[in-house]
Amino acid sequence: MSRTFNLVLGITCCLQSAAWAGDPAAALQSHNQVRMDVNAGDFPGQPVADPPLPLLNWDQPLADGAEAYAKQCVWAHSSDRVNEGENLAYSTGLDFSIGEAVELWADEYRGYDFATGACSISACGHYTQLVWQNTLLVGCGEAVCAPLRSSSGAVLANQARYHVCRYATAGNINGRPPYVIDGGDPTVVADYSERTQELTVPYALIWPPSNLVQPVGAVFELVSVNPIRFALSQASDEQYRDDLHVSIYDVHSARLFLPQLETLLGGVLQRHSAVLRTVPGSQPFQIELQYFR
Repeated sequence: MSRTFNLVLGITCCLQSAAWAGDPAAALQSHNQVRMDVNAGDFPGQPVADPPLPLLNWDQPLADGAEAYAKQCVWAHSSDRVNEGENLAYSTGLDFSIGEAVELWADEYRGYDFATGACSISACGHYTQLVWQNTLLVGCGEAVCAPLRSSSGAVLANQARYHVCRYATAGNINGRPPYVIDGGDPTVVADYSERTQELTVPYALIWPPSNLVQPVGAVFELVSVNPIRFALSQASDEQYRDDLHVSIYDVHSARLFLPQLETLLGGVLQRHSAVLRTVPGSQPFQIELQYFR
């Protein structure tokens, strides 16, 4: 039986609810293998990420939304995502796996010019979303569609396996490379000190930006270890800086994304990534650790 493959990408999306019958471990491993390959310099023509790309965490709300959307069997991006990236792929071969979908997305590196951001093939945005440095979470869903239709209702395939993956925070910001290759800006690295029990975020970009919220620097004090929770102790307005790979506070999901978190524990300095979520109704403002890698 012949099969066809198709891809499409987007950088804004939605939330629904469902449970994926696929393999989250395989989906996560496939994504993180791409990021590890970039860190190791295994993509010819693509530079090594410095600092290394953080590995992704599986996020069930993203997966639920991806699954629900896949089941709509529409070959187009949904329009109600907020600060979430999205990659789509389908094949008429029903054994088309999530690993194969990720391989197709990653193979676009062959047409991507990192220095200029130019793409010499039909699309490179699936690849750049996979390796976007500020992206820390992924969730995927799939469906067997009979049929799969375009947004206009035209039948594209009488039967197809359809994969949808969503990412937070979203990548593919126009005019920006997917990751840093020169060591980054050490002034925007968040850090946690065991001695002071303080989480310092010198610069956090509020997203989406508005006239009411500005980039801020903040210091949080550890107030609980089970769960790990921090309370805001200091905050200061910062002059707006259009940095790429900085900490991001996502207003929509009420989560703080720290792609570069340095910890000093037991005298050992290490680099991690973390996602923290706002504790509803907390006074003073508190955040709770959700993901740490």
